[in-house]
Amino acid sequence: MMAERREMACAVSAVTTIERYSDIRAGRHVGHFGGCLIGSVFQPIFNLGQRQTVGFEALLRAHDDLGRRVPPQDLFQSSSEPDCILLDRLCRAVHVRNFLADAAAGLLFLNVNPHVSIRGRR
Repeated sequence: MMAERREMACAVSAVTTIERYSDIRAGRHVGHFGGCLIGSVFQPIFNLGQRQTVGFEALLRAHDDLGRRVPPQDLFQSSSEPDCILLDRLCRAVHVRNFLADAAAGLLFLNVNPHVSIRGRR
């Protein structure tokens, strides 16, 4: 019972944190991190045998205050471990919200930073 309450408190805290770092611009969900604006693009994933799209891979697109593109690896490499976990969660939240807003059919494929798998619940 106590563990469930702790998990719920962590989940509520994570959602509240994500909400502080995100908003909507031009009808798209975006995130704010390290002076950058974070958005989504979706790469179709095809089943060549059936010749159809089975889903979409969410890809991060970030731009600095001057509108210059910032490579995703630069954002992750320059972040501390706790910030890296926050950035990963923020990216996934932005991607899911944009995917749902697009009403895309198929599966959504999300990349997850290994730090989240190893230390994300701390």
